[in-house]
Amino acid sequence: MKRSAIARSSTQPHLPQALATHYGRAILAALGLLGGVLAFLLSGDNTYRPAGVATWLIGVAGWGLACATRPSMQQQRLPMLPALLFIGALGLGAFFRFHQLADLPRDMNSDHAEKLLDVLDVLAGRTPIFFERNTGREPFQFYWTAALIRLLGLQPDFLALKLGTALIGLLGLPAVFLLGRELWDWRAGALAMAFAGVASWGVLVQRFGLRAGLNATMVAWALWLTTRALRSRSRNAMLSAGVAIGVGLQGYSPFRFFPLVFAVLLLAQALSLRRPMSKAARELLIGAGMSGVMAVLVAVPLLRYAVDQPAMFLYRAATRLGEVEQPLPGPPLAILASNLARAALMFHVIGDETWVSNLQYRPVLDPLLGALLPMGMVMAVVRGLRRRDTLLAALPLTVLVLLLPSALSLAFPRENPSAGRAVGALPAVMVLCALPVAALLARLSKRLGPLAGALAVSVVAAVTGLNYQRVFVDYAEQYCRRAQNASDIAHTIQRWVAAGHDPADAWLVSYPHWVDSRAVGVWLGDIHFKNVVGASVNLPDVSTVRLRSGKGLFILHPADQASLGTLTALYPNGRSAVMEGTLCDGREFIAFSVE
Repeated sequence: MKRSAIARSSTQPHLPQALATHYGRAILAALGLLGGVLAFLLSGDNTYRPAGVATWLIGVAGWGLACATRPSMQQQRLPMLPALLFIGALGLGAFFRFHQLADLPRDMNSDHAEKLLDVLDVLAGRTPIFFERNTGREPFQFYWTAALIRLLGLQPDFLALKLGTALIGLLGLPAVFLLGRELWDWRAGALAMAFAGVASWGVLVQRFGLRAGLNATMVAWALWLTTRALRSRSRNAMLSAGVAIGVGLQGYSPFRFFPLVFAVLLLAQALSLRRPMSKAARELLIGAGMSGVMAVLVAVPLLRYAVDQPAMFLYRAATRLGEVEQPLPGPPLAILASNLARAALMFHVIGDETWVSNLQYRPVLDPLLGALLPMGMVMAVVRGLRRRDTLLAALPLTVLVLLLPSALSLAFPRENPSAGRAVGALPAVMVLCALPVAALLARLSKRLGPLAGALAVSVVAAVTGLNYQRVFVDYAEQYCRRAQNASDIAHTIQRWVAAGHDPADAWLVSYPHWVDSRAVGVWLGDIHFKNVVGASVNLPDVSTVRLRSGKGLFILHPADQASLGTLTALYPNGRSAVMEGTLCDGREFIAFSVE
């Protein structure tokens, strides 16, 4: 009896040790929740404070340690061929995001000026949770850009904004590979990553320096981690998905629809379980709950702001969804139905009317990717249902959900489709485009060997060529014709100052719908450029300017003949010259110099 009792006790965990583990996790969970509550309470007045940030980090870490399991020590090595394809796709993506980045696009607009003011606030030591300037913006981009400026010694200018979003765009490509591999195989992952690396839809948004460039990356990581978590029911994967969702909520407002994507995929995975009340179902629900709590903890400061200032937090969405700015142009359901149809047609038929970060009025996909997309959708649904892989079958549905930020522009239907608001759908779309080619390669590789690889290279090369034309030729020409060339104006002023003149006597004469003086100021090294003549500033017209040195320079719009006539009368010896744009025709301005 004694030996059997000893044998039994040796195979069971020691009771105090088991209790210590149980109570230890309970204490960590309580610490995590308490940290989250304290972080919420200490995040008032829309300000990150040291105590609030410390309790915020304690809350996230405590909950993560309480719920995490010991990670597997097994290392999964990527075979040589997929690894080489991964590196090649990453290189393509880097080329498309950084090639000619300084000059394409070269000139910023008013939105960029507003963003730079926010970045300058951070560099000056301010720590807002939500940036209220320009109808309100989530914080990630501004702290990220400020960090790059500090670490790399950059100037706070348009290039810093573009570099920040381009880097984030590049960091999203590995997640596209992992998503394609998770849902299909490594061939689909490599192809999807290559397509995402060059597709003009994502590249143009991510080169433009605004927050929309963050969304595809944040969705890519959140979507892969969610898919991985739901499929494996791993607590660690669930927690990672929660972190990705919490971070994504602080990047760009259309990401607020991703929790709906999570719910759709959770329901899809639950439907794949043969017994709804099984252990697997309970693990799925518990893991989803842990993930949800983690997402809330990661987003606690932003949630505090949303509670304190709901009108401001929701203002931008309310202007599009409701009647804050103008009445709805028709019945809401009819507008939504029309918007959904137009959003679905953005891939093949119609395009965004916006020209700044998109090919205006052209489909967001090139013809080859556009042809692959419907085939991929059919394959995902058919194979997913046949193999009870409901996450694969639900992938087209996630695309629909991620198009809602564009389709819900009920007050301004003309803004739909919006390439920027819908760019969160890019990772799923690229995986769907990759499926037909990946399936064909899997079949041909057994018969044709290396020739199958040549087919894959040909498809990627064709997509790359089409999108090179779209990004570096078509878009470059479109943007140059429409953007105001603040850089040329600033360079003209700089040359005049370099000739020995007083910079205080160089003036920009404002004109309706013309260049933003702050954009000129950024090129001159001071975004708060004050030498502006116009009705909205202290000097209403050029006749009120007093030249300190007796010499001066006035920059005018070509159509501003009234100001030019006044200057000619005031300074008969002055000279006017039409300055041509350096990048393309049609961007002239007048430089009137007084000597």
